[in-house]
Amino acid sequence: MLELNDYRKSRFYQEARKDGIEEGEAKGKATMLRENIQQMASNGCDAKQISQLLGVDIKIVRKMLKSSS
Repeated sequence: MLELNDYRKSRFYQEARKDGIEEGEAKGKATMLRENIQQMASNGCDAKQISQLLGVDIKIVRKMLKSSS
């Protein structure tokens, strides 16, 4: 009978786990970026300043600002 430990050692499990971790990290980074952009905008920074300070393309900053309003 297949034991849980055997399943965790399987290639499928390892790849699925890795994909899940990477997806979670990406969502966390996107959420943090959105929050930083919103906070900077509420403190008077414009899209160009935010883009320069965070090192993010201005198109992304504008998109996030537009979606948050």
